[in-house]
Amino acid sequence: IPFVPTPDERFTLIVSCVIIFLIFTGVGYLLGFHLNLILTAQTTIEHSAQKKDAERLGKPWRNPYSLRWRQNWQLVYGSQHPLLAVLPSNR
Repeated sequence: IPFVPTPDERFTLIVSCVIIFLIFTGVGYLLGFHLNLILTAQTTIEHSAQKKDAERLGKPWRNPYSLRWRQNWQLVYGSQHPLLAVLPSNR
């Protein structure tokens, strides 16, 4: 017999799925934002302040300390394989 949820269980499942979707959306946004900061060699304060100044002046802004995205990644996580960045480090 396949599992058929009752109306009460169905409501709980729908609410749970909505909550999970919202959490994954928020965490995904934060992941993307922080990857952007890493790849452009910025802090959150630099990002917000420099972006506002550039918008006010109507000019595109580029971080003067930013190397290419690969070198920025290596400055933060080292020169190993990029997937090793998600593993714990002993340094």
